[in-house]
Amino acid sequence: MNGGKLEWGHIMKYLGGYFQVNSCRIDIKQQIRKFYGNFNNIMSVLGIGRNEMAAVHLVNCYCVPNLC
Repeated sequence: MNGGKLEWGHIMKYLGGYFQVNSCRIDIKQQIRKFYGNFNNIMSVLGIGRNEMAAVHLVNCYCVPNLC
């Protein structure tokens, strides 16, 4: 705590989306970060000799919903 002071931020989360304060722009950095985090985890678990169809299915199920 900082003595009960309220600090203003540059990004506001509303209904699952991140908006830049004082503008109508949507900040998608958080969604992209989650997408790549999930993507890298899937690829590291599947390894080098991975099945491409399994990789596509997992990316569609776990990564793409983060972009919506």
